[in-house]
Amino acid sequence: MRLRVGMARERGLVGWLVAPTHRAGATRPGTERMRDVTRRSATVAALVFALAALVGPSLGSAARTSSAAQQLHVDLAEWAVVPSQGHVSSGPLRLTVQNYGVLKHELDIIPTAWWGQKLFVRDGRADGAAVTRPVVVAPGQTRSVHVYLQPGSYVLLDNIRGHYTAGAAVSIIAS
Repeated sequence: MRLRVGMARERGLVGWLVAPTHRAGATRPGTERMRDVTRRSATVAALVFALAALVGPSLGSAARTSSAAQQLHVDLAEWAVVPSQGHVSSGPLRLTVQNYGVLKHELDIIPTAWWGQKLFVRDGRADGAAVTRPVVVAPGQTRSVHVYLQPGSYVLLDNIRGHYTAGAAVSIIAS
């Protein structure tokens, strides 16, 4: 330590900070110990992640089966449909729809053959067999309904004339 303090006085603080820590050709002190610590830390981290990967799915499925119905919250506004999640469990689902816009909106859930599939439009409205009756929501209003989703892909869309073609739709997956 005295040597470093002397070096700090001799070269100034900046000179001490950028001064080499060892002479050319000499091994760095503590390099092997640092490698061992790094390897040990990496091994412990890998074991923790592997354990979490094995335990995680079983905890998630237990929590999922304990509730009667999963929940999905969908926010609507002018030309926007925003779900709280893009992946839900198949089966019973409590759907809560809230209208943040200034216009009336109508949420439909239409099954699709694949994720992101575009629907045919007829007379300004998306054409498809909806899973349940449309959820019509006035500005500032919130409505909740219970639906049952089979495994597969779905489009959540505002099916008031012209809203789907303006981009008020989003795809989700039920599995």
